[in-house]
Amino acid sequence: MMEYGIKVPKEYIIPANYRIEGGYEAATQVLDTDCTAIFVCNDMMTLGILRYFSEQGIHVPGDYAIVSYDNLLSDYLFGIEISSVNQDVEELGIKAWNIMKEAARQDKKKETKQKEICLMPTLVIR
Repeated sequence: MMEYGIKVPKEYIIPANYRIEGGYEAATQVLDTDCTAIFVCNDMMTLGILRYFSEQGIHVPGDYAIVSYDNLLSDYLFGIEISSVNQDVEELGIKAWNIMKEAARQDKKKETKQKEICLMPTLVIR
């Protein structure tokens, strides 16, 4: 949003705890805003949002559009269409394992260099 010069109202940013309950609680606050699209930081919180919306008779994507981060839910939502940011969890695990192996092999007396690896996610539109 910043890249395109779009200001996001503070009430649109709702902190949560990355768990189903956090998504559920955040969904109660979403209804106090005029937004119609939600970016959710992980699929667990998306489940909480979907549960709350279902209880309130709110339809996704009809009433609200959701983009979730993880892309683990798509095969299990049974007709609820959400877009998702897909991260390659397998590649992430392999990279982490290789970094740990390399660190374990290094001389403990030498300073370990910090390593940064960026894995590019992909957007899955539904």
